[in-house]
Amino acid sequence: MRAGGVPSVAVLEPTDPTPTSGTVAAVRVELEAVEQSGSALGAMALALAARIDSGRETGPALASLTRELRFTMNEAWASGRHAASIAERLGDELAQRRARRGGR
Repeated sequence: MRAGGVPSVAVLEPTDPTPTSGTVAAVRVELEAVEQSGSALGAMALALAARIDSGRETGPALASLTRELRFTMNEAWASGRHAASIAERLGDELAQRRARRGGR
C-alpha cells in the first residue's frame, strides 16, 4: 500500500503480443484475411485463442474454449469481407444462369 492508504497496483506486462505460431497467430491471420482483426468479434476470438494457447486449461475447459472459438470465428468470417464476396459470386452465377435461359 502506498502512502495515504492508496493501494498499489501491479502492472502486468503483456506476453508476446504478436506470436508467430500457435492458435493466436493462426486466428490473427484468419481475422486479417476477412478484415475482422479490429472488431469486437476479432478481439473475442483472440482472447479465446490466448486462453487455449496458455496451457492452463483442463480438458473440459479446453473443449469448451475450442467450441466457442470455432463459433466466434464462424461469426467473424460471416461478418467479414468474404461474406460480401461470396454473395457477389453467387449473384454473378445466378445472373449467368438467367442469361443462358433467356432472362427467365
